[in-house]
Amino acid sequence: DCGGVTAVGPAGGRGLSIVGPRRRSSCATGSCGGFGPLDCGGVTAVGPAGGRGLSIVGPHRRSSCATGPRGGRGPSIVGASPPEELRYGALGALAQSQGCAYLITGHTASDRAETLLYNLIRGSSSDGLQALVWQRPLGDDWPTLELVRPLLEFTRGEITSFCQRFNLSPWNDSTNQDLTYARNRLRLAVLPYLKTHFNPGVDRTLAQTAEILSAEVTLLTALTTELYQQVVEFRPTDQSCRLHRPPLQSAPLALQRRLITRVLRQLMAAQPTFDRVESLVRLIQAPQGSQSSSLPGGLVASVQAEWIVLLLNPSCGKV
Repeated sequence: DCGGVTAVGPAGGRGLSIVGPRRRSSCATGSCGGFGPLDCGGVTAVGPAGGRGLSIVGPHRRSSCATGPRGGRGPSIVGASPPEELRYGALGALAQSQGCAYLITGHTASDRAETLLYNLIRGSSSDGLQALVWQRPLGDDWPTLELVRPLLEFTRGEITSFCQRFNLSPWNDSTNQDLTYARNRLRLAVLPYLKTHFNPGVDRTLAQTAEILSAEVTLLTALTTELYQQVVEFRPTDQSCRLHRPPLQSAPLALQRRLITRVLRQLMAAQPTFDRVESLVRLIQAPQGSQSSSLPGGLVASVQAEWIVLLLNPSCGKV
């Protein structure tokens, strides 16, 4: 179980190096200028000067990293949960200080399938179900850094076979076998069961579903942005946000939900729940004077003629 192995070419691209795993791997270095281990929340692959190859790589969480020399073009890393964001922040700073442009991770089709299934079980929109896109910006704090996942087309089994064929030994982390973690239970129990009893190629099938969703999310995001520009108006003077109802009333429900979700994310510290989004969607067609249920931070939404007005209760402070 390679745990998301990445194969990369060394400087000059003359051959392949394989480095493993998901968590707490050692730091491997190529022509890297002597950087030591860093608990970096995912593996960083950084190219040597001029971007003529990659020195190192790896997968999912607490891996160590290797970087190319100053001036090399290479990656940084990305994450979502608060602990991961701390590690990714360290990697982003390191990559940026070295003039890197890309972070290359070893996520496979199997990782993508696990992520889709995990998010589906927890409850997620299509944004979460698209699961591990091929390339995207690292994050708002690192606008010049791109996250790239070149191995999403290959399953973990195919990567493992590649390692065996070329007598390569990935680094394996014993915690990948710990069934305390939900993600490990999916990988070690649920997916094997699905392969045995339902579909031997379920990991590739789910990864293909994620690829389909990714393209659809891209389209929906663009359409939501167009609608947002038509209907959303912020008024800092009275701490309000106004949504023009007529264009919303003729929009498809999917776009209504996505626009409301985007607005609430801007106004609330907490992730908006399905019920909170639906309470505002209902106001799109509601009569004058209708009001939503209470929202976090003292935010109140009400219908005022052609507008839904989201107003912050001054006594509650900022959302």
